[in-house]
Order: sequence, then C-alpha cells, then structure tokens
Amino acid sequence: MGARRCLALLAIGLLFAACGNGSARPAPSTPATSADRSSAAEAPSTAYLISTLTDEWGTYDPRGLYLKAINPHTGQDLAGFEPFHLGHDGGWSASPDGTEIAFTYEPGDGNGLHELSLFDVAQWKPMPTPELKAQALTAFWKPDNETLLVVTSDPDCGSDVPICESSRSELVTIDAAQSKIVRRSSLPFSSMAFLSTDGETLYLFGNEWRYDDVLPTHLIAIDVASGAPPHEITFDDVPFGQKQVTDAAGITCSATYVAGGALSPDGSRFYVFRPGTQEVSVVDTARMKTLETRTIARPQSRLGYFLGWIATDAEAKGGAVLSGGALLSPDGEFFVRTWTSAPVLSCDEGSPGVSEPISIQVIDAKTMEIVRDVPLPDDLGYGYRQMRFSTDGKLLYAFQLLDLVVIDVQSMQIVAQRAAYPIGDIVTTR
Repeated sequence: MGARRCLALLAIGLLFAACGNGSARPAPSTPATSADRSSAAEAPSTAYLISTLTDEWGTYDPRGLYLKAINPHTGQDLAGFEPFHLGHDGGWSASPDGTEIAFTYEPGDGNGLHELSLFDVAQWKPMPTPELKAQALTAFWKPDNETLLVVTSDPDCGSDVPICESSRSELVTIDAAQSKIVRRSSLPFSSMAFLSTDGETLYLFGNEWRYDDVLPTHLIAIDVASGAPPHEITFDDVPFGQKQVTDAAGITCSATYVAGGALSPDGSRFYVFRPGTQEVSVVDTARMKTLETRTIARPQSRLGYFLGWIATDAEAKGGAVLSGGALLSPDGEFFVRTWTSAPVLSCDEGSPGVSEPISIQVIDAKTMEIVRDVPLPDDLGYGYRQMRFSTDGKLLYAFQLLDLVVIDVQSMQIVAQRAAYPIGDIVTTR
C-alpha cells in the first residue's frame, strides 16, 4: 500500500496536495511556432487535444502528453500550431474568456509532484507562473479571468500505512496577471472539488481515502472570499474508500467505492451518484439538504411498466451497475453516460469487473428518466472512457481505447473521428 499506489488513486479523483511557496519561476521555454501562423490573435480553435505524439513509424513520444490546437468539428490538427509539451497525467481549467488555460501536470522528473503552468492560447505560448508543486492540484478560474483558485492536498500515505493520515489541503489564490500567490488557506481534505459559476463557493466532495475501510461521503460548501466555517452534509449510506469483499463465486478482492458528483451550472443543485446503484441524490446547495433521491429509469406506459418489471427482475439476476457517475450538459438540462451491463460484483482476476459498454444514455436532469439510449458501434472496442461537452453543448467529445470521436448531441451520432492514443483529454473554451 505504498505511496506510488496512493498517487495512482489520486488520478481517479483524489485531490490534490501542496508544498510550495509564492516565488515566481521562469516560464517554460516557448515552443517554436510555424511560419504560416500569420497572427498570434487568430487562434480559431475552441478545442484543444491533449495527447501523445507519434513519429512516422507510430512510435510514441516517451515524454508524455502535448497540447494541440484542433478543429472543434472534425478533431483534426490545425496547421500553424506547434504541439506544446505538458508532461504526464494531470488536469486543466480554461479561463471564462477562453484566452488562458491553467494546466496541472506532472513534468516527468520522477519526484511524483504536479506543477501549475499557465498557457496563453492567443499567443500560443506559456505564461509566467508562480511556483506551486504538489502531489496533485485542481485549478479553477474566477469570472474576472484574472484570479485563479487552486485546491491542493497531500494524502500523506506512508508505505506501511493503509490509511492516508494527517492529510493536508489548501486553497491557493493566484493573481494570474501578476503571476503571484496572494493567499493560502487551509481546507478540509476531500477527494473532489467543484467551484460555483460565480466563483464564490467551493464544494468539496468525497472523503479521505482508506485502503482497508470505507468512510461516509460528505459534501462541504466553503465561502471562497471569507473562508467562513463550512456547511456540510454527510451521506452515511454512500460509502467512500476501499474494502475487502467476497463475490458470489467465493472470490475475495478489494472493492472500490467512489460516488460521482456534479454541480448544476447555477450552483443551486448538487447531484450525488451513489456507487453500485441507479440512485441519484439531489442536494439543495443553499440549505445543504437532500431534496430527493431518484432512481434512473425509463419513462413507462402501463405496458412499459410491465415490461420494465420483467427487465428489472432479469437485471437483478444478471446485474447492472452505474460506474463513474455522469456528465452534466452545460445548460444543466441533461446528463450523458456510457452504460455498461455487468455483474453487481465480480472479483474475476482479482478486481471488481465490468463488461464492455453497450450504449450511451441521455438522462433528464429533473426527472432522472432515460430519454435516449443509443447503441454504441460494434467496432468501438472498450467504449467511451472520457467525455467532454463543447461549451455550447452541441458537440460531445469522447475518448475510446484508440480514438477521439466527435458526437453531434442532437442526433447522438459520431460525426468525426481521429487517432488519439493513449487516452487523453479535450480542452474546450468559449
């Protein structure tokens, strides 16, 4: 249960630790820009691909991931933008006006720490960035396009300690224009973070990680400006962590429990996707109280109800499980998720198993009814592992095993496809 394994778990959602100071560091070297780039202000793309580079023989660049400007409709690279090296696994946050991107990537120097890096999209070059290093970081922009909030945490998982004890977390406020840290404040340690659209409230979701036990999932609301005492709601029946389980075949393994979360665009609702179930709890964030818990289901007529009862009975025997929550649309009207039919629990090959995804579902955010269920192409392989909406909600970018696909949301059909291996990410801006 060493530190390396703990860091691997951070990559699936555990937040973000700090050890650093406010001293500025020189910006990384500016990448060469192609001569056919006529003007730095002409960046036409509103989507950027994070992926590896390959040479003419298909060999991957071992230095990790790069940022590429792409056509948002076709997914193909745009001419005149040299790929910019980021490093290894991490995340990103685009400023509200789409001119700057904050990256939190591990540079690949072997120390396991992530670093903050600011990138000017219009000039296609890195910006001066205050030094901030941590085992993991999550960045958010405030609406003024100048203030960056970074949630840091240190899980403090020792090599012989199955519990991440003495974990530390901070909220670091950065003036991006001046490239300096202006404030640091302590936070309760949690696993995921969300920022309201107005930039005033930070929500921490999850709990501390344990390898041999589960804790209740909690949601904590913190006023960003004052750091006022947090408002908290605890879900005692929503487990978070890892514990030993035994499946129907008598095989024992470690089962992981991580609830999915989503914040509505107006910040009034928080959705909790309960792990291993079809249930979603809806929280009123103003009062920090659960309004209701709904079960994701198809709308049904009397005949449909009867047929659904039959399907539910069969599903209970074979099992169906919701994994990883769902992605909320920019307007907050619906969710999308890749649906997987799988045993409720299987320890085959030493870990809980899931079968291949079979469809992509559209779920009404108010009723939690499945309004679209589109079968995935037979040749899709392992299904969608990462999905992002365009900012206008008209396109959905999804990664499968080998490719990036662009999906028209209205028809839920693939309209473009390109190679993007291994699985990367898409940066979408306005």
